[in-house]
Amino acid sequence: MDPLEKILSGLSNLNLDGKIVRKQPHASGLGGSCDVYSAWSKKHHKKVAVKQIRAYLRKDRNLAKKLAAEIRIWARLDHEFVLPLLGFFVEGENMMPALISEWMERGTLHDIMRTFPRGGINTLIMLRDIASGLSYLHSNHVIHADLKSQNILISASGSPLIADFGLSLAISQSQSTMGTTSTSTKGTVRWMAIELLPSASVDGAVPVKPNKKTDIWSFGMVIYELLSWQVPYREKSNDVQVLMAIVNGELPKKPDPDKDGDRITFDTLWDVARSCWDRCASRPTAHKLWGSLSLNAFARKIGFCDEDASNRALKGIRQESQTSSFKFEPERYHNVRHLDSFGCGPREGHDCQIQVIDDIVTFSCHPANLIGPISKVELGYIANPTM
Repeated sequence: MDPLEKILSGLSNLNLDGKIVRKQPHASGLGGSCDVYSAWSKKHHKKVAVKQIRAYLRKDRNLAKKLAAEIRIWARLDHEFVLPLLGFFVEGENMMPALISEWMERGTLHDIMRTFPRGGINTLIMLRDIASGLSYLHSNHVIHADLKSQNILISASGSPLIADFGLSLAISQSQSTMGTTSTSTKGTVRWMAIELLPSASVDGAVPVKPNKKTDIWSFGMVIYELLSWQVPYREKSNDVQVLMAIVNGELPKKPDPDKDGDRITFDTLWDVARSCWDRCASRPTAHKLWGSLSLNAFARKIGFCDEDASNRALKGIRQESQTSSFKFEPERYHNVRHLDSFGCGPREGHDCQIQVIDDIVTFSCHPANLIGPISKVELGYIANPTM
């Protein structure tokens, strides 16, 4: 039994050969190195996505082995913000695996990012969850190597699901050995860390392989996407211009915030993005990013309150809700007057708005900052107080 057959035989529980039917090409997934199809899994009784390597690469048995190894890694991952693997089937005499995952009707983060305001609380929560998924991957020694909004799917509940980790790297390595031009990473250069570029020399070092620090650089570019609704270096018309800009140390320009947007959150998220583009040794880890983007830490960072004050505020709000008509509803902000009476928040004493998310209190004291309902998280209910 050769190495490829050995790997696949150990994944027999995921083999969906003969169980994937009604395969239809999906326009948004055609081209490059992979084709994406919608199909039906008779085993799972649900619509699925089928990602198949394009025909010109299927003769590469080394790529087949690399994909089989990626399947083995993917199969053991289990996290709420990482796309689950349902299985695979093989095709052709070289046994090239096709990857099967659940079909996500809402598409990618790139598809939906214009549906919520730039740089507000929705953006913060989305980035926090992506950082959580990336931290999980890194803790399991998995490098994504192609993190961008188009590789983050959106679940039915609106949560991000990181996808395609390791896939583009395996394909680009195959194309390099075959002497073909990389199509899988065409355009991806806009998210690529400077130290990955062949013509770049950082601190006298030669270009490196994708690693955790290069993933962090790409995460910063995802922040840029959500703050700008544009791809990085959007003013550059082609990848050559982008390459030259990155090699010369040029970073994306700060987008202009929405006139009526949440300027405080916007500016703080921009600072987080900039930290992701620092020198390798100074970039934060994914776990640190997740921590800094948590709502409680974020509230402390922008000066609203510390953790003790947040807890006091939550207790006061719960008491208020039981002794008056002041009631919280899921997915809405609530007007409160003189927020400092709850023990937290700015001291201006003017009308404010407050929201409780997972028992974390967040505030806004500028009507222009209000962004409306939030549907992507489960809000803390205070009708049945625990404090």
